[in-house]
Amino acid sequence: KTLTMEATYKESLKRKLEHLLKKAFVLGVECGVEILLMFSIDGDVQSYATEVLDPLISDNECRKMIAVCLKPYPKEIQQQVDSQPEPTFEDFEPSDDEDVDNVEFISDPQQRQANFNKKFMQMQGQCKKVSVQDRGPKKGAEVMMIIVAPNKKVFTFSTPRMELFTKSGFGQTMIKAILDIHFKTKGNPNAATPKISEIVEQAHGAQCQHDHKHDHNHTHNH
Repeated sequence: KTLTMEATYKESLKRKLEHLLKKAFVLGVECGVEILLMFSIDGDVQSYATEVLDPLISDNECRKMIAVCLKPYPKEIQQQVDSQPEPTFEDFEPSDDEDVDNVEFISDPQQRQANFNKKFMQMQGQCKKVSVQDRGPKKGAEVMMIIVAPNKKVFTFSTPRMELFTKSGFGQTMIKAILDIHFKTKGNPNAATPKISEIVEQAHGAQCQHDHKHDHNHTHNH
């Protein structure tokens, strides 16, 4: 009975994640925004990203970094995690209001901004509701969400494990460099841009500096 309940629960969670990935696609098209959404349950990763942000989940070095973030805990830590009481959380039922086949860009700026504000808040709230942050490590998903609003402001929501990517020297350098290239070439396709491999190299350099600074501070504090 317990196994059946667990399987049913996971199917329900997967439906919610699929619904959120559809919402991400629709939001990207309707509002012309760059968006990345990634979920992981028990190491099973589902994701959607617009072309600009796709290297963050498709580039080999980024995939390696994400795999490190998601690797299983050591046995003794996992036992501590499993012994934690399961939190109560606010659930939601996914609606079937996202017509992915007939979605179109909203040309009116005010309507587009209003639509972005509404759907972004909904999606952010629902991402939190499916995450380990609300549901606990046994029943929630690891989440990474990056959205670049029409005004170029970057919004992120990540569970603590995925913050090891989004808040690392590597991840932040990758995100900034990719967006810098995007805004530089928008309307100017002939602009000279670095290759992704060069950006990755730059990001690794930033991570090394970050790690060195952390080690130095840690030594100094002792």
